[in-house]
Amino acid sequence: MAQIIDGKGIAKKIHTKTAHKVASLKAKNITVKLAVILVGDDKASALYVKKKGQAAKRVGMAFELHEYPASIAYNELQQEITKIQADPILSGLIIQLPVPENFYPHILDVVDPRVDVDCLTHYNLGKLVMGTHSIMPPTPGAVLSVLDDIEIDLKGKKITIVGAGVLVGKPLSIALMNKEATVTICNEFTPD
Repeated sequence: MAQIIDGKGIAKKIHTKTAHKVASLKAKNITVKLAVILVGDDKASALYVKKKGQAAKRVGMAFELHEYPASIAYNELQQEITKIQADPILSGLIIQLPVPENFYPHILDVVDPRVDVDCLTHYNLGKLVMGTHSIMPPTPGAVLSVLDDIEIDLKGKKITIVGAGVLVGKPLSIALMNKEATVTICNEFTPD
C-alpha cells in the first residue's frame, strides 16, 4: 500500500529542532559554526555549498566558505584544513566533494573526526560500521529521520538501495543493517 510522505513537513520539524538546539547553545555562549572547503570550480558543488550556507544561517549557525583553486597542492590544502579546524569555535567541517582525483580519499582523513560533518574520515566510517557512531552522515540520517517520522519498523524489512556511493548508498546500507534490515545494494553493474 502506497503512503504519501510529507517531506516538507518533516524537513520543517528537523529545521525547527535544529534551530532550537542552536539557540539553546547560543544562550550558553556557545557558537555553532560550520565551515566548508570547496576545491575547484564545479558549478553543481558551488550551488550545493551555497544552499548549505543558507540552511546553516537559517538555523542560526555561523558559516564560512573556504574556496581554493583546483591547482592547489595537496600539502597546501592539508595545511589550510589544519588551520581552519584549529578555530576553537568550529563545530563542523565539510570538504565538498568532488576534490581533485589525486587527493581522494586521503584528504578526507586530514579532517578531525570530531568536526567531520559528512562522516567521511576512516575513523567515523569505522564507527558507523561498528554501530558506535555519535553522528550519522547527513543524507542517510535524513532518510532514517523520514522512516522514523512515518513510524516504519526497519527490523527484518527487505530494502533495496540504488547506488553505492560513499555519501549515501554505502553509509545508508550500513545504517539500515545496524537497524536489522536486510539490505540489497544495486550499482551500475546490477542487471535489470
